[in-house]
Amino acid sequence: EALIKYMNNESNTNELGIAYNDVSEVDPEDFAKALNKLEKLHLSGTEIGDQEDPNAFFRHMVALTNLKVLDLCFNSFSQTITTEASAQSSLLELSTILKVLEWLV
Repeated sequence: EALIKYMNNESNTNELGIAYNDVSEVDPEDFAKALNKLEKLHLSGTEIGDQEDPNAFFRHMVALTNLKVLDLCFNSFSQTITTEASAQSSLLELSTILKVLEWLV
């Protein structure tokens, strides 16, 4: 919650690394909105795929994103991430290890 509040109110940060912090319980919409100003986001090993609805984060993130780099290494996704979300994305680089890769096509 503190990170979301900081990013929403005060931050001019364009890169954030929160690798290996468990974000599976964070509200996906609030999380995505807080991170929308970033150009580089490192979510390696954050268990983001274990959220109740991991698609919610990606839906909100791609709607508002300035991201150029999104690192999702060492996360597992038990659901398919929709192609609709990734098709709208302005991401230039995806560094990820996923069990399900259909959403990247």
